[in-house]
Parts: sequence; C-alpha cells; structure tokens
Amino acid sequence: MSISGAVFSFILCDIQPEQLLRRFVLSLQHQDIPAHRVELWFLEAHAQQTTARLLRNIERQGNGWHIRLAHAKGTDYTARSRAVQKAMQESRGLLTACVRPGVRLDREFMSQHLTALKQRPEADILFSDGLLLETNHDLPHPRTGPTTQQLRRFNAIGPLPVMTRKARRLCRWFASSPFPAWELGIQAAQRGLRFHRIRYPLYSMNVAGRLSRCSPDNMARLILRQSGFFLPDQVCWALNVLRCHSWATAYTGTVLPDSKDVRALLEQSVRDQRAPSPDVAKISLHDLAPALGA
Repeated sequence: MSISGAVFSFILCDIQPEQLLRRFVLSLQHQDIPAHRVELWFLEAHAQQTTARLLRNIERQGNGWHIRLAHAKGTDYTARSRAVQKAMQESRGLLTACVRPGVRLDREFMSQHLTALKQRPEADILFSDGLLLETNHDLPHPRTGPTTQQLRRFNAIGPLPVMTRKARRLCRWFASSPFPAWELGIQAAQRGLRFHRIRYPLYSMNVAGRLSRCSPDNMARLILRQSGFFLPDQVCWALNVLRCHSWATAYTGTVLPDSKDVRALLEQSVRDQRAPSPDVAKISLHDLAPALGA
C-alpha cells in the first residue's frame, strides 16, 4: 500500500449546525492530502435542512472532493443509523471516519493516519489524541492498560475513530446512542479487531454541554446494551441505577465504575444502613432514665 494511492472518506453522521460544518470543511480544505483523494458523505437530511447552501458552494468551488449522499428514509435515529451504515459500507476510502459536530482537523490528520496504517498494517481501528475543548470540566483520560480494558471505563478511542474496510464491515454506528464512537470501539473489541493509537493530537472538538450525556442513566444503558463486554459487577451497578437504588445512583463521574468501585459503593451502603440515625445517637442513658423507671 502506498500513501499516494490512498483515499480517505468522511461521513457527516449527524445533522450539523452550519457554522460547525463550515469549520470542519475549512479544516478539510487545508489537509496535506490532495483533494481528489478525499470522499465526503452527507446524509440526505443534511442537504434538505441545514447544508444545501454549503453543498452548492463546495460544488461551485470545485475542491475536487468526491461528494456523495446517503439517503435516509425517515428522520428518526433508526433511519439515520441506516444511512450512516450504508455510507460506511459503500465508502471507497482506505480509511473512513464518522464525523460529529464541532470537529476541526489538524492539517496532518489524514497523512498521519495513513502513515500509521502503513507502519501498522494489522490495525483495524486507528485513533489519535485530540484536544477536547470544555470550559467547565476537565475530561479524565487514564491511559493505563490495553485499549480493550480501558473501554470498560471510558471512551478510550475518542470521538473520532478511523476505520479500515474490515472494521466498517464488521461494526455499526448507532446514531441514537449518546456514545456512538464508544459503542463502535466496544463492538470492535468484541470482534477481536486491533487498535492502534497515534500519540499526538490531530483534531480538536468542542464538547461543551456533552458531559450531561455521561449521566448514570445513560452509562447504565450503555452497559446493558453491551452487557457481554462489561464485567458482572458493572452490569449489577447498571441494573441498580435503573432501579433507582440509592447506593448505585450515588456514583458520579464520566468514567464507569470498575469492580472495586462497585464493591466500595455497596460497602458504604451497608455501613450507612447500620449506622444509628443522628437523633438516636444523641439520646443518652440519662435521657432514658424516666422511661426505664430509674
């Protein structure tokens, strides 16, 4: 495989605000890969709603990109997922990425991924570091252990994984999920696909407001949808979150609890139940004397 013959495909998998879409397109124009080796997929809903003018401008400018449309029969998440899946199956790129709103590519995004694939041809999913822009919170990124192990705690492959043809044939993109890239990584791990991390930030993404998706309910549903991947203690925690048991909902954070965390929550719950209430604790033997006939 030579980089000179490679093609890179991007699938715009969400209805994107025009301002954010322009930001992505501008970063695509400054890539160090010739435009005629880039394929750009739009969902039909994009062309009908927010990006018709931008599509016309792209065609007038003659950037050289291969523009393709995936027709979504309907406007719900199921229709959108089918359209993204169609684009994944029919994209002609050696590598393909599903792009969500707010992404801006580094100038060497494509060339670095193609070079990494040349060096690691056994890789099925490639992912780089990225700059996640959030003004109010710091996102946790523990990087210890293999990628498959990390995926049981957080989205270790980030919001912009890059798929080979094998990966996009075997994996699905769930548009209705609060964590579509995370679920794609879980599917890849379950199918024995191989990951390769590029240890350099090659994109930025504004994630303001998205941390609300990391609610206990959403993370519990993720675990139960992919219950075969997660640990039994994690499945137990997820079930109890959806049953509104206080010991389970007491856990907060953007990283899933592991077995140690779940057991600590249970132990704390037991201690709380055994502890006397504050009112009882304040009663002394002197206070009880009249009732005891002393």
